[in-house]
Amino acid sequence: MMRLAQHISTWIGRLGDASLTEEASAGLRSEQSEALFRSVAPGVLAAAAGATLLSALLVHLHVITVVRGIAWALSIVGCAAAHVVLRALYYRTPYVNRSWRRWPYAFTAICLAEGLGWGWAPVYLVADNQFDSKMLIMAITIAISAGSIPTFSPYLPAWERQFHIPSSAWLPAILCSKQVL
Repeated sequence: MMRLAQHISTWIGRLGDASLTEEASAGLRSEQSEALFRSVAPGVLAAAAGATLLSALLVHLHVITVVRGIAWALSIVGCAAAHVVLRALYYRTPYVNRSWRRWPYAFTAICLAEGLGWGWAPVYLVADNQFDSKMLIMAITIAISAGSIPTFSPYLPAWERQFHIPSSAWLPAILCSKQVL
C-alpha cells in the first residue's frame, strides 16, 4: 500500500512539472477560440428564440407591456446577433491573422451583456406581486444558463464570469424578496 502511495505521489509530481511551451500554449488558446466560434451559433439563436417566445407569452398574458417585452427581447436578440456577426468576422479573418486574445475578449464582452439581460429578467421584468411569472422566467433563465455550458465551455471565462454569474444574479434578489411563498 505504501508503495502505491509513493507511485501516485511521484506521478502527481510529474504532472505538476509538465508545462506548456509558449508556442504550445498559443496553439491551445487558438484551438479553444476555434471551438468556441464553431459551436456558438445554435446556442445563442436558441436563447434568442427563447427570449422572444417568453416575451410574447408574457405580453399575451398581460403580465408585461408590449414595449417592455419587445425591449427586453430585442436586447437578447441583439446580443445573439452580435455573437453571430462576431463569428462571421472571425471566420472571414485569415487564420494566420487571428489573434487568440482579441476574439475571445470580444466574445466575452457580448456574453456579459447577454448574461446581464438574462439576469435582469427574473428580478425586474415583472412586478414583485407576480410570483408565478417570476418563477417561469427564473426556470427559463436556469435552462438558458444550463444550455450555455456546452456552447461557451471551450473558453471558460466567457461562461463562468460573463454569462453564468450575471445571469444568476437574480438568486439573492429573489431569495430576499418580500414576496411570501
